[in-house]
Amino acid sequence: MATSTLPLKQVISPSQLSEILQRSRVTIWRWIKEEQLPPPIKINGAVLGWKAEVINQWLDANVG
Repeated sequence: MATSTLPLKQVISPSQLSEILQRSRVTIWRWIKEEQLPPPIKINGAVLGWKAEVINQWLDANVG
C-alpha cells in the first residue's frame, strides 16, 4: 500500500488536490458530491481546502 508524504499541517487547495490526484477539478467536485472524497473545510469562512492529514488518510485507503 502506498503512503503519502504530504506535510500534516498543510492545507491542500482544490487546484493542488487536482494536481496530486492527476484528475480535473470537475472530477474532484464530482467525487465529493458522490461521497467518494471527503468534503473540504472552510478556512477563514471563505476559502475551501483539505487538511493534508485527511488527504493522506484518504490516499492510504484508496490508492495502492
